[in-house]
Amino acid sequence: MNIEYYAGLLEGEGSFLRKPNGGIQITLEMTDQDIVERMMELGGNVYSYPARKEGWKPTWRWSINGQEAYDLAERLLPFLGKRRTQQATWMRLQFDARQEVKESKKEAIRERTKYIKEMHALRGGTHQSLADELGFERSLVTYTLGGKYDHV
Repeated sequence: MNIEYYAGLLEGEGSFLRKPNGGIQITLEMTDQDIVERMMELGGNVYSYPARKEGWKPTWRWSINGQEAYDLAERLLPFLGKRRTQQATWMRLQFDARQEVKESKKEAIRERTKYIKEMHALRGGTHQSLADELGFERSLVTYTLGGKYDHV
């Protein structure tokens, strides 16, 4: 199947979501198992759900998460209508913001690690005395310096 086919399915039955944990997800849920299973060509997973009410059919849900969802949304954008384009774009912006925060945290950890190691090389002493001087918990200093506890 071509990408336009999948864009059409998602236009009608899909969702572009930000999950409570901050991740992103594209889903499609319907009662036609064969159609939902075709979505597996794009990656992701398929789950079955029992009928929600008496007389209703069971449903099948395809979903794709994270970077895969981000990349798929980019491929789909030219073929989506206005509403789904807005949802997919918003979803991708949320993912970008989350990645920036992750990188910012990683950079802060790298800087803190460098600082602790430099100060330890200059001043020596116990992990506790270094922690007291720098205003960190001793466990953080110990972890940063290789996880070996010294004696106070």
